Amino acid sequence: EYIDVIDEEGNVVGRATKEQVIKNKLLHRGVNVFVFNSKGELFVHKRSNNLLHYPGMYDVKFSGDLRSGEKYYEAAKRELGEEAGIKDTNLEFLFELRTRRKEENVDHQAFSCIWDGPIALDPNECEHGKFMKLEKIKILMWERRLSPSAEQVLREFLKREGK
Repeated sequence: EYIDVIDEEGNVVGRATKEQVIKNKLLHRGVNVFVFNSKGELFVHKRSNNLLHYPGMYDVKFSGDLRSGEKYYEAAKRELGEEAGIKDTNLEFLFELRTRRKEENVDHQAFSCIWDGPIALDPNECEHGKFMKLEKIKILMWERRLSPSAEQVLREFLKREGK
């Protein structure tokens, strides 16, 4: 599986394997998907202890890297299906976000959907999860129980939504 490597302007400048991207902290593209229910609660899940980044921490989005040649929307739909078993739902584009830190360098697009059906978590990615009110999720953030990537994306969401 290859991932497009990009420059600071978002232009594709090469391809690399996922392992090369991780090892060399190469700039690439990713997606984040928030899953809300019709009551306005956000799905929160505990990350698997086997994950490379932030094992055992809580997350508020389903996320992943774009494969070489893949579009953001396509990747968001794919990741949502792979990690949560959610298919055939409409995604709403929310915002773009740049992440530059020692663990990763990625340009993200964030999406959201409303889903009241079953969620089938990938056991390799997530231990368990549930829908929560934003006020309770903010407590997890203040207690530093959210992964840094989840906190970054959640803060951006809250800022843009005025919450």
